[in-house]
Amino acid sequence: MYAGGRRAAALGWRGRRAGRPVPCLRPKDVRPDALFFRAHFFQDPVQPGSLGIEAMCQLLQYHLLEQGAADGLVDPGFQPVLPGREATWTCRGQIIPANRLIRVDMDIVESGTDARGPYTVADASLWGDDRCIYRVRGPGMRVVPGAPPVRVRSSQA
Repeated sequence: MYAGGRRAAALGWRGRRAGRPVPCLRPKDVRPDALFFRAHFFQDPVQPGSLGIEAMCQLLQYHLLEQGAADGLVDPGFQPVLPGREATWTCRGQIIPANRLIRVDMDIVESGTDARGPYTVADASLWGDDRCIYRVRGPGMRVVPGAPPVRVRSSQA
């Protein structure tokens, strides 16, 4: 997808591995004028790592929705952390204004349903151009039902 002459992030599939679809965040153009480059660290323009982690979380959500994990739930939501599971983050660099493209690749390593609902676990990596910037092993996401609707009663007599 293109936005304003620039490539915007798009969710999609990168084939199958071990019978499972491989989700990916297709490349997004780096915008050297992005606010976070000016505001994140004083005189050290980098993309905050939390933006890459958020991209990974959204990719996990997309995967769950595409696999039908929220089918039948009213107002589904997501639980981004799976209690009792370890996730590790290995950082090898930073996204800087000189980078041209960012992409997120993800391998789904486990999917299932337990007493708390459908979930998925992945190994993911964020790339700046052709360099792996960081890897996260074991991030998980769960689909949960939304809060029941609140009924407001009118106090009219």
